[in-house]
Amino acid sequence: PGTTYANNAAYDFTADLTLYAQWTAISYTVTYANGGGIGTLPTELNKNYEQSFTLASGSTLSKTGSSISGWNDGTSNYSVSTTYAMPASNVTLTAQWEAVSYTITYANGGGSGMLPIQGNKEYTQTFSVASGSALTKSGYTFAGWNSATDGKGTSFAANASKAFDGEDLNFYA
Repeated sequence: PGTTYANNAAYDFTADLTLYAQWTAISYTVTYANGGGIGTLPTELNKNYEQSFTLASGSTLSKTGSSISGWNDGTSNYSVSTTYAMPASNVTLTAQWEAVSYTITYANGGGSGMLPIQGNKEYTQTFSVASGSALTKSGYTFAGWNSATDGKGTSFAANASKAFDGEDLNFYA
């Protein structure tokens, strides 16, 4: 605590005096952008230079077939909920998305033999349904795949083309 003196004001001093510069932090604006997602954007108002804050989780945003992986400030990527130090400028943090991977599972429906193996696929990625040629069941001919164990779901021919529509897939012989 001391005396504050205004810039360019005239003062009559009777003794030596040491004056110290006083600084006011500049406030910059933080803006979030959805990066192609939808939902309510997080809000950060003004932050001072080098002021640290936690980046939003992005839990109020969504994008079909994707999950939010973090934010980008135009220079670098940051994970959600990371501590971020405000630069000496306004900043826009844009949501970064990664494709969700879905699982394909085959079941032999009471038959025997080696089940097809297919790796995980991304949303809207197209793949060929397995042939089932390595499966056998005494007294039966392999007729294809179905989405339900009782055969009353959606039928898929062997080698048919199928695109993911946002959920894991189970195929039953």
